[in-house]
Amino acid sequence: MKILLVTPGMQSPWVDGRITSLLALSEALAARDVSVEVLTTGPQDQGQREYYEKGVRYQVLPGGSKGNWLKILRCFWRLAKKDRVDQVVYRPFSGFNSVNIVSVFSLWMLSLLRRVPFNLSLWSGPQQLLKVPWLFSTIMVSSKVDVASSRVVPIRPLVEMAPVASPSWDANPLKQYGFAEEDRVCLFTYCGKVNVDSLWRYTMERRGLGDLIAAAAQLNDIPDLKFLVSIPVLATSEGRERLLDLLRAAGIEDRFVLTPAIDNLAEVLSAVDTYLYPVNIEEPSWAPISMLEALACDTPVITTSTPIIQEFMSSEEVLMYEPGRADQLSDLIRLVLDDCAEVSGRTARGRAKVAAFNSYSGVAEPILAVLDRSSTLCPNNSRSTLWRCYRPRPLNLHCIVQSKLRFVRTWIPIIGTISFARIAMVDSSIRRIALTSL
Repeated sequence: MKILLVTPGMQSPWVDGRITSLLALSEALAARDVSVEVLTTGPQDQGQREYYEKGVRYQVLPGGSKGNWLKILRCFWRLAKKDRVDQVVYRPFSGFNSVNIVSVFSLWMLSLLRRVPFNLSLWSGPQQLLKVPWLFSTIMVSSKVDVASSRVVPIRPLVEMAPVASPSWDANPLKQYGFAEEDRVCLFTYCGKVNVDSLWRYTMERRGLGDLIAAAAQLNDIPDLKFLVSIPVLATSEGRERLLDLLRAAGIEDRFVLTPAIDNLAEVLSAVDTYLYPVNIEEPSWAPISMLEALACDTPVITTSTPIIQEFMSSEEVLMYEPGRADQLSDLIRLVLDDCAEVSGRTARGRAKVAAFNSYSGVAEPILAVLDRSSTLCPNNSRSTLWRCYRPRPLNLHCIVQSKLRFVRTWIPIIGTISFARIAMVDSSIRRIALTSL
């Protein structure tokens, strides 16, 4: 089977579960002699590049503008030939907005014209597409959703991490962040990239950074307790100062080490004392991939008792507290630092559960079975009524007809996509002006 995986923004794979799980899946499929090609975008200031890694061929184009998106469509049209690709799998950005919807339907239309099955792999939305599953060959979701359709298939994310032991303190990855050997370190990560008020509200309230700061202020009696916080927005001086102001106000600035990125995540997860995952969200087709990766590295996890977390792990595998209860969070951190057998037992059970349900056999093989089945369900294949109506007849003008069809297939979807995007932008501008006037 030849699979074309498409997703935007693979320039920072480790910080985003949407990307991390897709990267692990592509490498796992390639290891099983499946031909895998990934079309993705990188920073706007970088040019187009192509490379091979772990059996996967990557096509990386610059993103961040309408002109670059047209380049992606042209590249997709070139790659998605029926004799070159058996299945297209697209994982869009999360959220429901005009850019996301245009990206989905422009690639869907090109796949339709190429007569290649088009499969959606949703990660935290856009959930509105679940209302029209018949448009797609398959919609793969990361968690259970309330949709009665055989085309919507829940498949857990693939996790391929393992503990990495450091032979000595000199080789310990925590040393590069300035920690001492006797320090007890808690890790917090999130993939926020843009320094805007809405992101900070989401990070503090929904991602639980507010709970973490409040809990840290209650642990001043443990002098060697430190916190490593990694968020891409900390790469900007404004974003870094914004978080430092919050820490200064709580009087715990000296306990925190801030970094925008962690390159060796498996090594860091294996070295820290616990991974903090204080999320308070309930999103469709979302999975706590960072929590699962930490457990795979045999690291204790402190998280919340929200339903989405309990769909993947129970209190028998992770330590749970009620969202907003910083006092409970601080008590659990104390429990982990005591190195008790209870915490070790939970972590061992969590690691075993990840190995059982998020391994290749539990994820990649079901995906291959779903894609194989989608070929018979596909509205885009050659048996489609639409294409039977337009199948060329053996006329004398056969070559001319074929030429005209190639022109229509290439440019009409692109022109329609541009028009739709412009209409969406104008509509958004009108709404902003109306809100401002109010």
